[in-house]
Amino acid sequence: MKLCSVADIKLLMDKTDTDHDSLLDRMVDFVSSTLEGAMNGRLLTKAARTKYFNPGGRIYLLPAFPVDLTAALTVTVDGTAQTINDDFFVYDETGIVEFPVDNVESDPKDVVVTWTGGYTEATGTGILAVPDDLEFACILQTSFMFRRRKDLGTSYILMPDGAASIPTKEGLLPQVQDIVDRYSLTYV
Repeated sequence: MKLCSVADIKLLMDKTDTDHDSLLDRMVDFVSSTLEGAMNGRLLTKAARTKYFNPGGRIYLLPAFPVDLTAALTVTVDGTAQTINDDFFVYDETGIVEFPVDNVESDPKDVVVTWTGGYTEATGTGILAVPDDLEFACILQTSFMFRRRKDLGTSYILMPDGAASIPTKEGLLPQVQDIVDRYSLTYV
């Protein structure tokens, strides 16, 4: 799963040669995986999934969305099939399944949702067709890591008498983290 292309990263860096394309490609894989991993359990790649929930609530959050409402979607409560827009509602863009009233308490994992959700691959590219800001977050983080690849873990402080390097904790850039937080699962 890739969230951006090597060509987009090279465009940001004003890089035209192909000397580091294989390295950049591997870095895109790593950063894409890192961004998904930082999303509090959200799954980005579109696939058919089944999730078991404990009953007793009205709102259930699916970890892969947007939900494809053209694909099979089944919801059962205590083994009984539910009807969309009668027994429950689906907010496809946010992955929320909502019941009009709390489910009756029953055995654990008695609410079962089977659905298809996530982002599709842009035709023939191997890159997920994610929103533009999430794609840009991958471009920005990858280009930052590429430029800092020889001094990872080090930060420089400029002083009147010269510069000093100090070890730093690496992580996502603040603006990348802000974007990732917008796409993370938020439990209600």
